[in-house]
Amino acid sequence: MSNQATEKLQEFPGSEVAPENSFTNADKNDSDDKKFEIAELKRQLSEQTRYFDAILSSAKDFAYTFDREGRFVFVNQALLNLWGLKFEQAIGKNFFDLEYPADLARRLHNQIQQVFDTKQIVTDETPYISPTGIAGYYEYIFSPFCGADGAVELVVGTTRDITERQEMEEILRHSEEQYRTLFNSIDEGFCTIELLFDDEGQPYDYRFIEYNPVFKELTGLQNADGKTALELVPNLEKKWVEIYGKVALTGESIRFEDNSEPLNRWFDVYASRVGDETSRKVALVFTNVTERRQMEEALRDADRRKDEFLATLAHELRNPLAPIRSGLEVIRNIRNDKAKFEETLEILERQTNQIVHLVDDLLDISRITQGKIKLRLERFELKTAIEMALETSQGLIDESENELTISLPEKPIFINADLTRTTQIFLNILNNAAKYSDQGGKISLKANTENGNAVISIKDTGLGIEPDMLEKIFDMFGQIETPYEQARGGLGIGLSVVEKLVEMHGGSIEAFSEGNGKGSEFVVRLPLAAEQSAEIAAIPHSEDDILQKAQMKMPENQTQEKSPLLSQLRRILVVDDNSDAVEMMEILLSMEGYATRTAFDGETALEIAREFLPEVCLCDIGLPEMNGYELAGHLRKLLPEALLVSVSGWGQEEDRQRSIKSGFNYHLVKPVQFEDLLKLIKKQPDKAA
Repeated sequence: MSNQATEKLQEFPGSEVAPENSFTNADKNDSDDKKFEIAELKRQLSEQTRYFDAILSSAKDFAYTFDREGRFVFVNQALLNLWGLKFEQAIGKNFFDLEYPADLARRLHNQIQQVFDTKQIVTDETPYISPTGIAGYYEYIFSPFCGADGAVELVVGTTRDITERQEMEEILRHSEEQYRTLFNSIDEGFCTIELLFDDEGQPYDYRFIEYNPVFKELTGLQNADGKTALELVPNLEKKWVEIYGKVALTGESIRFEDNSEPLNRWFDVYASRVGDETSRKVALVFTNVTERRQMEEALRDADRRKDEFLATLAHELRNPLAPIRSGLEVIRNIRNDKAKFEETLEILERQTNQIVHLVDDLLDISRITQGKIKLRLERFELKTAIEMALETSQGLIDESENELTISLPEKPIFINADLTRTTQIFLNILNNAAKYSDQGGKISLKANTENGNAVISIKDTGLGIEPDMLEKIFDMFGQIETPYEQARGGLGIGLSVVEKLVEMHGGSIEAFSEGNGKGSEFVVRLPLAAEQSAEIAAIPHSEDDILQKAQMKMPENQTQEKSPLLSQLRRILVVDDNSDAVEMMEILLSMEGYATRTAFDGETALEIAREFLPEVCLCDIGLPEMNGYELAGHLRKLLPEALLVSVSGWGQEEDRQRSIKSGFNYHLVKPVQFEDLLKLIKKQPDKAA
């Protein structure tokens, strides 16, 4: 470069040597002075050029100049090293000559021409792999170098290797992408806020800096960028500003659960300061725990109701047990007072029925919960189930001195349902109406049809139901009052049983009340039978009804003869390993005029049966050695025409089915109503249900 500079300098005007005889001595002296000045200038220029060359050659950045054709006029050593060339190999060459990729060479050449044409600086970046195999990413600047006339004489360029910076930027971009992906995809709501403090250093508000989609979804806050909390939620609770302000000032992270009143949701909140002690930014993580809190509350409520239920159960069981025990003492001590004896028996029967009802409710809800109840669907008139329910609940209604009114349409309403369970539905509602009505209250039962359903309304003027209890009244152990305030008792499971039985029939039940002391109404909807018929499919409820229906189905030539059903059965075998149960049953049957024999096990029962030839056998299932099912098989072979009735404490559907398969005609669950047993005894064996 210095040699070239010297050569260029020699081309400057006035640098030629004049002929010796062309000047005077004065001129000669002037010429000598000029030569000296020129020589000094050359020396200075050469020195400056050497310094300039040394500086540019030692620089790590690449320095170079181009002429108008885009050829290199100067190249520093750093760029020569990148190319692996010497100075003279590069000067006068362009990017195409130096085998740059065609697209890159064309772009660089066009940018050089752009600087010549516009005098504007061009800045750009590009990846490049040198002939020596060095790969990098480079940032370059092309600047115009103008002459005295203002025209661009050269284009000066510098290039810096920014590979490391580019890699760092790529890492940062990747990290930012990962952060943003995580930020936007986490299940929790996340946001960053900046606390705002007043002149006294107290926080009064905070501004939202960034937040993820879940945060917007949880809080319902939209377009919160740069806005303050009070702008978005004017009635924001002051505690939130105080909590986050403390985190920003102290740097102590905090985690807590709280209920946001404006949003009516429970949040698990984690707050942590972002940055050093001078920072006023706080990162917040929100997790919606409303559902969990509701579940916890529901569990606490269920546990409370369970405790209340157990207390009520103990109360309800002790109530009937007390008069039963007293009644036993009365019977033990009375002599010939028949009236007192009959009165005591009525009390014992009534209280025993109460215990049976409690146990039935408990068993029913357990079976329903486990899906073990199977409906026995049949077509019958709705009136039948209502009448059967009234037969049982009438005593409680009369005891409460309630006025009962019934309104049924003239045209029969037929449904396809389980008669026993349908009766149980109405019975439970009627009993509740009687229990929760004051003396002299009114109870009404109405039925009609609507949109393919039988609609039954049972309304009372009793205690009523508070609005917040209407949704809970059908819950397990749900009660209108606490057990300590109840006047008439109840386990709080009756309506739960009713609701599930109604739903099993494809129906629905609703409760209505205007509040405490204003009575209540329960509306049951059950699907109508597929075809309505004017024929009354009444279910017989008494012995006369049974005989009348049986005679209607007999052949015509037998209708004038005495029915076999009218011939009283005399010989009955009672088999039970409970001696008290056997003795009581033997006494009751003897009082009815039947001849009885008893046995406490299966083998003894078979021996007696071979000799006694009973027409009816009442058998317990849980017998020693040979159980009741096995005994039934032997008895059926021995006495093919006998009426076999299982009397057991096992009452689930599978127990009933097993009894029938074993040979029994009927399956009764202890304790048995003696009147019901008498009805079965008088029926034909081949009419087993």
